[in-house]
Amino acid sequence: MSRRTAREIALHTLFTMTYDTLSAEEILSDYLSEEGRARLSDEVGAYAKPLEERDADFIRIIVSGVEQRRMELDEEIGRRAIKWQTDRISRIALSVLRMAFFEVLYLPDTDNAVAANEAVELAKKYDSKESAAFINGILGTLIREKE
Repeated sequence: MSRRTAREIALHTLFTMTYDTLSAEEILSDYLSEEGRARLSDEVGAYAKPLEERDADFIRIIVSGVEQRRMELDEEIGRRAIKWQTDRISRIALSVLRMAFFEVLYLPDTDNAVAANEAVELAKKYDSKESAAFINGILGTLIREKE
């Protein structure tokens, strides 16, 4: 499995968390189990691919990190989403932004440009071109500020 596929599963989990009251670990236990992956593979093709332990670890790092730092991440997103409140951003776009902000701010081994590009591609796949452009702009601002 590639990092792109792992990010897609992480995004799916983060998006589910915007609707569900279960914890990240409860959702991940289901989604990463063989039964869960088989059930979800028709909905999200990423689940059909073989899951290696390092991929599962990467998914858990992202999802648990976003869960633990959600309020802080939302504040960081809000500071850069000029004239946008986070509650006006679609759930999928907000999930993509949370994941990408977490990677840029807390995973120093991840290349920032790669994290941004992956976020934009996921937004194009699951949201809209407009959302992808919005996400690209906000992430570009974050990365320029960080450099």
